[in-house]
Amino acid sequence: MRRSSLALAVALVLLLPAGGGAEGDRLWLNLAVPPEGAEIASFVDLIELRGEAGREGRARGPHDIVLAIDASPSAFFATGADLDEDGVTGEMTPRHYGDFKSTHFTRWTTDADDTVFAAELRAARALIDRLDSDRVRLGLVTVSGRPELYAPVGSLEATRAALAEISMPRLRYNTDLAEAIDTAVGALTRAEARPGAAPRRTLILLSDGRDTVNPPPGASGQGWLADVAGRALAERVHILAVGLGPDELQNSELLRELARRTNGRFGALEEPAALADYLPQLSLVGLDSVEIQNLTSGEAGRAIRLFPDGSFDAYLRLSPGENRLRVIARMHDGREASIDRRVFYEKPERPTAEDQARANALLQSLRERTLETERAAAVRQRGALDRDLEIEPEKPGSDR
Repeated sequence: MRRSSLALAVALVLLLPAGGGAEGDRLWLNLAVPPEGAEIASFVDLIELRGEAGREGRARGPHDIVLAIDASPSAFFATGADLDEDGVTGEMTPRHYGDFKSTHFTRWTTDADDTVFAAELRAARALIDRLDSDRVRLGLVTVSGRPELYAPVGSLEATRAALAEISMPRLRYNTDLAEAIDTAVGALTRAEARPGAAPRRTLILLSDGRDTVNPPPGASGQGWLADVAGRALAERVHILAVGLGPDELQNSELLRELARRTNGRFGALEEPAALADYLPQLSLVGLDSVEIQNLTSGEAGRAIRLFPDGSFDAYLRLSPGENRLRVIARMHDGREASIDRRVFYEKPERPTAEDQARANALLQSLRERTLETERAAAVRQRGALDRDLEIEPEKPGSDR
């Protein structure tokens, strides 16, 4: 069993501005498992912890999300990685871009399952796996010359099913970000009303940052941008914009501005192949990292995973007798919340077959989660996240 070197789990893409939160925007931190004073008898000296944390007003209520996937011609270029692990790394076929209009996009590369678009689909499925179906509804839009709504805002499973259909989209030349945003905002505003608190609305926009459709006649570039962002913000829609590919380095200003004007967040991935590890780590609640400590033994938490709704889980090694545990949640704005807990551990002298089976399952889960968190950390180590930017809202502290 490998021991994870991760004492912190870092959220890779973050939705919320890092400004110092508004007055009354308090932090919250709950530790559901283990309960205070729990007595643990286990053949393995590991315990699973589960909890949640975030900022008031950005947290426990429902969330409505539209994921907008880039389906423009450039999204069907090769990533340079063997995404489907079939032993073939897709490469561009020897054709000039101008000749692509007469060729079906699946023939543009030697393996269509290794394209930027394929990376987006993998990331979308990984994101759905991380979302809480009781709190989150999701819709799906394509970004191209004529954006299409593939799934209205609804159940996660309905959107997952729509991903199978979107695997062969109708290719539209050019990229119309304005219409894609309007399509997504419309889907969010038309979503069926929920009882209780109004949902927080977020558009996750994946794009290479290029808009190739001219603004309407008489509209300037900045005027068009302000108009599009204004319509989104008027409907309480925050934009998380993620730029994809090396060319995005020269085309990120538009996405950055869309995020800034809607009190959202901008991030960039130079390697689209890493998107499946990048996207599921986003936070809807302002949570940046969680640290877990056993104050009695000095052990640190292992395989700490963060989920978009602010929930987290981890494993921690215990010592015989009393163990004093501490969980520290850190927010984007630098603030912290902590909670302490006491538990008591005893190892059975004669474990039963049930004890042994439970221990084996626990160790297997630890191995799998350790690999998952190490893959996420590798994205950061490759420098993919160095260009993540905090977007300061135009009205600091606003919850709009």
